[in-house]
Amino acid sequence: MIEGCIGDNLDFSEFTSAQEIFYEEPEDSEFVGFRGEITVIATDECGSTERNVEVLLEDCSCQVYVPNTFSPNGDGLNDLFRPSINCALSEYRMVVFNRWGNEVFSTDSYDRGWDGSSKDEQFFSSTAVYNYLIIYDSSSNAVNDPVELVGSITLIR
Repeated sequence: MIEGCIGDNLDFSEFTSAQEIFYEEPEDSEFVGFRGEITVIATDECGSTERNVEVLLEDCSCQVYVPNTFSPNGDGLNDLFRPSINCALSEYRMVVFNRWGNEVFSTDSYDRGWDGSSKDEQFFSSTAVYNYLIIYDSSSNAVNDPVELVGSITLIR
């Protein structure tokens, strides 16, 4: 299988050493997570060869990094929990839950991260593992379906 980003030139060197390779991306390739077969035509001095190759094309235009720990201790390093997203967003929501499933933080603003305080900001949460749900939609997302990320974050005091 060949994996790549939508719009990138795909590398078929593991299937052929021909210098001239022709393929057409399927019409569905503008959708995130396209997976299917495409026909590759390789031409060299011996002639042309056709082969069906399975490909996975992803939308790599919006990169998201979610840290797995943070330390809200006021030292200026990793004091807030929030993902790093390198694209414009049309929708965003982040919710953090404690181990019992109670919501301890939520925001609809990407600029606002969790500082470890309780939902009512009456006290600071203790060292523990918390779960998060992040829902976002990038302005460049071809599918227009929001992406949901679920995971855990360790708060260290």
